[in-house]
Amino acid sequence: MRVPSGDYYVKRIIATGGDVVDLDNGRILVNGEYLEDDWGYGQTMEESGAVIYPYTVREGNVFVLGDNRTVSMDSRTFGEVNLHQIKGRIILQIGTGNHGRLFIKAISNE
Repeated sequence: MRVPSGDYYVKRIIATGGDVVDLDNGRILVNGEYLEDDWGYGQTMEESGAVIYPYTVREGNVFVLGDNRTVSMDSRTFGEVNLHQIKGRIILQIGTGNHGRLFIKAISNE
């Protein structure tokens, strides 16, 4: 997705329009179910006041998270993302260590 600075961010979509996102002691819930993932690391903490939990994602928008939950700039920081801001999808990644990622190929909609 492209952010106002012109940079591109790579994030995971965890909720779409109508879904309810909540936090419980550093764990994410989507529609009342704990999000079970093996790709995120670090504790998920509330960020700025952009989102008040529980949060219902508006239609035509998505809620995104970065893999490094402790320091990621994502929907916890800047709120939901409009579908028109999404520019592509990662289709292949190769791990470069415990948490680093090297993205080899992406499909772009631009």
